[in-house]
Amino acid sequence: MFFKEGTFCLFVVVLSARLLPSSSSFFSLLLKGLFPVFLWHGFLFAIPPVTVIVQLSPPYTPFLYEYGRMTSGRMRVMLVVNDGSMMHYPVRLQMVVEEVVSGVVVMQTSRYAALAPVFLEGQTTEVLEGSDLAPYFEAQNNEFTGIDRQEYVRWGRLPDGRYRIGFRVLDGRRTEVVLSNTGYSAAGWFVLNDPPLLNVPRNGESVRDADPQRVFLEWFPRHVGSMNSSFSTLYRVEVYAIRVPGMRAEEVVHSSEPVFTYETAVPRVYIGAEDFMFEPGVMYAWRVKAVVDEEITVFRNDGYSEVYTFTYGTLCPEPEKMEVSEVGPEKATIKWEGDPLQTFYELQFRMQGDEEAMWHKVESYQPVARISNLLRPGTTYEYRLRARCNQSWSGYTAVKTFTTSRLHSDVHCGEKDTVVITNRNPKRSLAVGDVIYNGLFPVKLTEVSGGDGVFTGRGKMRIPMLNNVQVNMVFREIKVNELNQIYEGELESVYNEESRFVVERAEERSIFREREDNALLLRGADTSLTLNGSIAEVVSRGIQTLIITDRGDTIAISSDEVAEVRESGGRVMTVANGAMVEGTVVGSRKPSSVHDAVPPERIVRFVSSGHQRYGFDSGGFPLADNERMTLGGQAYVIPWKSVAVGQSDDVMAVTDGTEGFRGVVFRTEDGVRQHFVPPVVEVSSGESQGLSAVYMKGDTGKKVQPVEVGRLNVVAYEPKTVRLTVVPVNGSVFPEDCVRAVDSIKRAYGQAAVMSEIIFEKEGMTVPEVSFDSVFSDDVCALCDYTWPM
Repeated sequence: MFFKEGTFCLFVVVLSARLLPSSSSFFSLLLKGLFPVFLWHGFLFAIPPVTVIVQLSPPYTPFLYEYGRMTSGRMRVMLVVNDGSMMHYPVRLQMVVEEVVSGVVVMQTSRYAALAPVFLEGQTTEVLEGSDLAPYFEAQNNEFTGIDRQEYVRWGRLPDGRYRIGFRVLDGRRTEVVLSNTGYSAAGWFVLNDPPLLNVPRNGESVRDADPQRVFLEWFPRHVGSMNSSFSTLYRVEVYAIRVPGMRAEEVVHSSEPVFTYETAVPRVYIGAEDFMFEPGVMYAWRVKAVVDEEITVFRNDGYSEVYTFTYGTLCPEPEKMEVSEVGPEKATIKWEGDPLQTFYELQFRMQGDEEAMWHKVESYQPVARISNLLRPGTTYEYRLRARCNQSWSGYTAVKTFTTSRLHSDVHCGEKDTVVITNRNPKRSLAVGDVIYNGLFPVKLTEVSGGDGVFTGRGKMRIPMLNNVQVNMVFREIKVNELNQIYEGELESVYNEESRFVVERAEERSIFREREDNALLLRGADTSLTLNGSIAEVVSRGIQTLIITDRGDTIAISSDEVAEVRESGGRVMTVANGAMVEGTVVGSRKPSSVHDAVPPERIVRFVSSGHQRYGFDSGGFPLADNERMTLGGQAYVIPWKSVAVGQSDDVMAVTDGTEGFRGVVFRTEDGVRQHFVPPVVEVSSGESQGLSAVYMKGDTGKKVQPVEVGRLNVVAYEPKTVRLTVVPVNGSVFPEDCVRAVDSIKRAYGQAAVMSEIIFEKEGMTVPEVSFDSVFSDDVCALCDYTWPM
């Protein structure tokens, strides 16, 4: 039988009254008669029908309702059924929350609470956790002693203190009958800890912009000495940029996303340039959140510290008082006043009047820049300047101009053209009416086609020494640089009946060798140079490669250009993209097809650029023959890149070697060099063809062997615009968010240079229902050749 608590004590009292003969024998009777009875009472209740075990893992939260929402089992109540005769026996649980110091039960489950029973089976163990325990933490199901019910309802938590939580099992039919012990959890401190205290940098402080960048953030953990601190803590650092003047830091934090986040287990962090680039002169807000477990609250303010601000560095001042000190036919010197904060300068210049011309750069560590071998006599140029202060750049100065002087007007027939052109940056496009220059002779275009530095067409050449007479010219696949100078190719005069000069009409012919199909053709060196001295150093500077001689002379060539340099002592060197190899490039031959000889550290792979306009496909499976090859004994997947004809797009080149891209140039099969500023390759092509990364490798015979170290399949599409009309059918309606659908369609087809004009018709139509089961059946299979995204 089950006993109600207190019944046995009453039985003992009655028995004592009957057996007590006199007051003198009370103590002997108590020892001899009642002591065995109490022993029997202890034996009777040593193994109750149900044993309750309560497990509660630290840290502890005073928000008890959070234990009812957990999925991690931080609180677990186990009911061990000892009575084997119980079969689907209904019981109820009673929760008890006891304040340890005073022993007062401040909160317990009411016997009359409308709680669902728990059914027990003999010789089994029932485990309750999470949502099973949620009703026991609700205020309406509990009785309160010593704490205010309304305060518990308002704040949803216990007052700070040391508590233990227990559970007992009551009979489901007679709640006054207790069927178990009262199992308690270990006593713990149910308190909220203080969030971190920010230390460095101090609120409103300025942080110096160092080179390299190294911003130090530190905070003080205030929970370490707490009674509720036996847990490991992660700290989440959040940094916000304040770009609206006068906006409070707290408003920025609550209304925008952080520009940088970082998690660490130590109360400090160093933020380098590889983690996040801070902008000089910008104010930043930062805070730290202490995180223990996302399911429970153990910190005030959800673990967030206060919000502090700091300003990173100062704005870099612009250079002042620029002036041109020396000007010649092909050179100019520009000086300015520097600032102690400025450590580096970048001068940009281009021909005036051509808004599409590329800005040419000259870099300097001193407040002076010298331009040589890149200017044309009698030409006006515009220039601008900016400075760098450690890691930050100033703005550009206002654009100014200078004009180079003219060459001596004396002309001698049969003399060679003295103009030396070293600029190989391709002209992106030309139009009818534009003027290009063949040495000192301007040519006004009357017909033109092509792009990206290679053009075919007709024009009129003006000859200044012959009273500015104009001669009709024809040209095919000449190469023009960004300064509108012809640096490779020939122009031929043609017969003009109205001209006073008679010239036999020449057959228009190609000045280039025939192209080999499916193979990049390296036509020897692009440039041949003869030095007065020997090469002292080869330096890569972005889009330029600088050849510095032992006499202090500097020659600049394009970084995507292969130069054959002959020193005064007779030695021949090949220079490409900052690298120098002894020997000469043998013209008109393909790169080495022995791909297994490629060093693994030289392999170049192509990946998608985050700024691309058209499509990129890293290659699918199974791979076709033109999507795979072997380089350096490794399988190499050849990706695909789409571009529009007449346009260019970016792709990223990556390599694992310590040498980077030294000695590597990028060319398509038709021999056109691709503009390369590491690690971005600017891809352009008028037709679908392969693009190769070619490494200049020297051999023992003083010959430079071009070796293919990477490949990309380029697909060129003619730009087109299509009109798409979307019509609702069979009573369907358009979704509210049509903009997302339009953007998705435009992004998908824009990868193939297809512009979409999308119209939504209001009037619908009725069409026969389409069974997708039949569409994908073996007989029809209308969509079998397309992937699901297509």
